[in-house]
Parts: sequence; structure tokens; C-alpha cells
Amino acid sequence: GGGQDVTELTQSIRWTGNIRQIARELRVQLAVPRDGSVPVPALEEGAALVFQTEGAARFTGQLLQCTTSTENSIADLSALDGGRFLAGNQGWFHFKDLPVEAAAARVCGEFGIPSGALASGANVTRKFSGVDLDKIIATLYSIAGETTGKQYLPRFTGDGTLEVVEKPEAARLEI
Repeated sequence: GGGQDVTELTQSIRWTGNIRQIARELRVQLAVPRDGSVPVPALEEGAALVFQTEGAARFTGQLLQCTTSTENSIADLSALDGGRFLAGNQGWFHFKDLPVEAAAARVCGEFGIPSGALASGANVTRKFSGVDLDKIIATLYSIAGETTGKQYLPRFTGDGTLEVVEKPEAARLEI
């Protein structure tokens, strides 16, 4: 909707993140010809950067950095998804016998972070004073996991909403 497809200009893509951090990063190198042969994309910091495969958004984030060189026509872009808002803000909450998904939704709601499907688990009771929001959500689901015996994975979807899913049981091979 109003964006510019830069697939043909893309030189490299690196999508990173791991289970220990909620924010995922996308780094892209674009060829930006200066001869006017193609329209120059809007590369302002704060612009939305969407990575799609097979027609579906896999990453949506804000462009945090765009560097170019006068020596060549390559632009280096760096974007983080919505996990940066969870990691970059602290909250004060007191949850008393509240379903874990309701507690996670409250954390997101109070900070304007869109939430999608949040795994249900057990009720949780816990106080948080000045704790990073990603740590709050991880702790809530860790507490729920102690009751349910399940493990949970918070992540941001391609459309930029937080979801929490049950981790699938590890595949087993028996001989």
C-alpha cells in the first residue's frame, strides 16, 4: 500500500535474531543507481521496511539506519521489528491470578504494541517493578510453563503483531 518494491535493487539480505531476544533485525544492501535509471526509494529513518516471501510478509520493521557512500551506489539498511519496543521499555505491573494471555495482552495494550494470538496457559500472579517488557512477557510464560509443563515462544509476526506460541516438542527418533 504505497510502498516501493525494491527487489530488483537488492544485493543482499540478512535476517537475524534468536530465541534469547525478541527483536529481530533485517539488514539489506540496495544498489541505488545515481543515473536516474530507476526511481530512488524513500530511505528515511523511521520508514517501514517489509520483507516478503511467497506473497506473505515475514518481517515488518522500522528503518533505523541507512548509510550510503559517495564512492559507490550501495545503501546499507538496518531495521528492527516491534520487539524493540518490548526490549526498550520498562513496565510496572501487578498481576493477581490472571490468565497469562490476558496479562501479556495488558502489557502490550498499555504500550500500544499490537498483539495477536497469545497462547493460553495457567493463571499467573506476579509483581514487576521497572522491568523490560520483553522480560515481563517471558517471565509470565515461564511461570505458566511451570504449571502446564509447556514452553512458549514470543515472536513478532510478519505484519508486526506479537504472538506467543507453544514450542513444539522436539522431534524424536527411535531405533
